[in-house]
Amino acid sequence: MDFDQKRERIMAIDAEMQRLENEKRRLLGELQAACKHASLIEMDGLPNQFGSDPPRRLCLVCGLEEQDWTLRSEKARLRGNPVRRGMEPDAFWPFRKLRPLTAVAVALESTSVQTGYSPPVLYSTW
Repeated sequence: MDFDQKRERIMAIDAEMQRLENEKRRLLGELQAACKHASLIEMDGLPNQFGSDPPRRLCLVCGLEEQDWTLRSEKARLRGNPVRRGMEPDAFWPFRKLRPLTAVAVALESTSVQTGYSPPVLYSTW
């Protein structure tokens, strides 16, 4: 492949990556709209210079995340009871990547062993 061909190939790859990213965004929106948000985790707000950030909730099934002081209000989309509350940031952040629920259950069990916390069994109502 000569210089110009490499350049063209790189631009084609960039265009394909953009197309795939747009498709992923669309599918994720559809998934999150249809999800029952039955398996949630929650992290308390982190301290900052003004007091603390609002708490965060994350659906382990679809990846929808909310950060708000009113997580338990009618305004919140993620209103169920979390399978794990008060998670430390180092334990919470890795769950932001959408993964198979079997991997999520194993990861939750692993962090539970480290912290001595025993979470309820994960389940899905699908």
